[in-house]
Amino acid sequence: MRQEFPTATVGWEQGCPMPRHGDRPPADRDDTERREADRALDAAKALAADSDLCVVVVGDKAGLFGRGTSGEGCDAPDLSLPGDQAALVDAALDTATPVVLVVTSGRPYALGRWADRLSAVVQAFFLTARRR
Repeated sequence: MRQEFPTATVGWEQGCPMPRHGDRPPADRDDTERREADRALDAAKALAADSDLCVVVVGDKAGLFGRGTSGEGCDAPDLSLPGDQAALVDAALDTATPVVLVVTSGRPYALGRWADRLSAVVQAFFLTARRR
């Protein structure tokens, strides 16, 4: 972003960590973990609210047999975004800022509940390293 728009001010907040296979679901976290997650979401929401445009990146971590959230042997019980990512999208959309959602994944996700509120959705699939 900074290279493409050198005169723009670009901010970044993690919002939520990339989920790992075996992480406790948000509902099963202890108070300290919940407070940490809430602080991260609040910081991302504050940055989004103070911006002209918000780009939210969500998705998977590629890996086989439990070393990721998508890939061979990494089954999912439903089509929801893993971890706190749905809460991150909700937090960004709760601001008056236009939101572009970028999904990097190896599986489909149910994004319909946000369809009429997002300014754009980009399906990026997994990014790969370029080999020379």
